[in-house]
Amino acid sequence: MNKRVRLAIIGVGLVALFILSLLAHTLYGVFPSHTDRPKLEDLTPEQLKEISSYLAIYIKGKSILGFFNSILLVYLIYLQVKIYRSTKTSFSLTLILCFTALLLYTILGNPIAVWFAGFSGGSIIQAFNFLPDLFTTVASIIFIMLSRE
Repeated sequence: MNKRVRLAIIGVGLVALFILSLLAHTLYGVFPSHTDRPKLEDLTPEQLKEISSYLAIYIKGKSILGFFNSILLVYLIYLQVKIYRSTKTSFSLTLILCFTALLLYTILGNPIAVWFAGFSGGSIIQAFNFLPDLFTTVASIIFIMLSRE
């Protein structure tokens, strides 16, 4: 791997860790107790407004990143289908399946998907939440099978 690529990956990882530590520090300030759940009923209106703004930023960021990831994965699937048509290798087919599982993860993990589908019932939302993780499991199993060949 190129040295600049390694440095870029390390830099992105450090920035991500920094952002996560800021988020954890901020949430610790909002939820100072160490209970199983935050006691929203004990929070002031200002703290609830702050949490609401964090959630709005989180949802917007997750939606934008999910949309960008979807575009990248569609392009990867397109490239792998072209490669599979010319080579007919099982490796390319496996990558197509894996990229498809990741694409489904990205689509179903995007908050816009829940909003767009019009789900408003609690049981539907709870069922909808585990589907992205299911596709991550499928992709992981595919990679394990590919690694064992």
